[in-house]
Amino acid sequence: MNKNGCHSGNPVVFEAQGIKVHAGGSNRQGGWHVMSPMPDVALGPLGVIRSMKTRDIMPQGWSCSDKVSVGQAPIIIEIDWPDYNVPSNLGREWWLAFVQDVKSKGVKSISTQCMGGHGRTGVQLCILAYLLEATKVSDAYFLIKWVRERFCEHAVEAKCQQDYIADICQIPIGKSAIAVKSHNPWAGQNFTDDLMFTEAELNAQRKFEQKSEAKKKRTSKNKKNKYKSPIRKGWTLTYSEDALDWEWRRTRAEDMEAPCRFSGGKVVQADKSLMDGRDLVPCLGSGRQWHPIEMATDAESNVFLAEEMGMKTKKEEDGGTSILLGRTWVPSWFAKYHKGTFMSWLKYYDEVLHQRSASSRKASKTKKGKIPSFKKQNQRTLSDFTDGDDYMLDDEYQDWALDPDTKWADEAPKRKTNDEIESEELR
Repeated sequence: MNKNGCHSGNPVVFEAQGIKVHAGGSNRQGGWHVMSPMPDVALGPLGVIRSMKTRDIMPQGWSCSDKVSVGQAPIIIEIDWPDYNVPSNLGREWWLAFVQDVKSKGVKSISTQCMGGHGRTGVQLCILAYLLEATKVSDAYFLIKWVRERFCEHAVEAKCQQDYIADICQIPIGKSAIAVKSHNPWAGQNFTDDLMFTEAELNAQRKFEQKSEAKKKRTSKNKKNKYKSPIRKGWTLTYSEDALDWEWRRTRAEDMEAPCRFSGGKVVQADKSLMDGRDLVPCLGSGRQWHPIEMATDAESNVFLAEEMGMKTKKEEDGGTSILLGRTWVPSWFAKYHKGTFMSWLKYYDEVLHQRSASSRKASKTKKGKIPSFKKQNQRTLSDFTDGDDYMLDDEYQDWALDPDTKWADEAPKRKTNDEIESEELR
């Protein structure tokens, strides 16, 4: 499902008992830290919601330790909540107590959030809407539908999340609100009399399946795997779990099936991580969160370091940032910082990792099996008359039209005159 442009910022999804409930995603210009005025309470996943903790380490017992400025902030609740999942240690009792605290302490605004503002944010909205009595529905399906109509059609993304909502709110699960479509028209069907198939039709179907399976086995032996390029044509983002390494690779089978250059382990396609804005890490220089492939170092993003080096950057319409490399604007996720300079991943992958120059890449694009013209004519070259590199410098200026096995040029056969050739033809 395409999530581009579905929502941004921190809209008010509903208001109940005098409490406004906002929702947003940190990679969609959302989150409590960009709200004005600031909410009274903010809750979201640990590591995603902006924390007010600082990296400063101060000595105990020193008065300066109490003077560190952290700015204005709401009551922040950080929850151990994995993506596409549910909290492991927050049950119904916690949510009931939280709602009671909100009422008793006079809270007027709540900010709910996660990274994309869909799955985990949707769960928070559903539970708060039901416990604050913003709506009365018969089951979790209709509760999710109610939130989607007011916020985003992608709210709540996993079956376990729908089950969790039903458990916390003490309502039936209802029918599934998680859209899973199969590309197989026969999926979920059994060949029974209920489908009104004749025996002949069933036999024909079985024969067709057996024939298709046999053909698949024959073609799969010599067929190379094909890899998609959802972000950049001819390229895919890969990840090695053993080495915790992210890198771009060409989508050729030999490149994709090569092991990790650090651990020797397997790499997997990880385009969805970048597309969904997951696995983000902080840039200590700018305070923003970036995908690991957009980081120049462990602490600095490509964009931050490029700007520090005086390079030009610009915001794109899709919300991303590009860096000017030479005369080309390169997306920050396709820029590579290497040995004090920036280059595109194309240049880094081909010239640094695989030592393929631009000229060799151009040559490799020539049509396979095409024989150069000089080979077609059997034209002799200097290497035909020398043993490897064992020849004198002056040799390359010799007239190799003569027979190289002849010791002296005057012993070489002379060309025939026209009269001699005509006399031979008359014989």
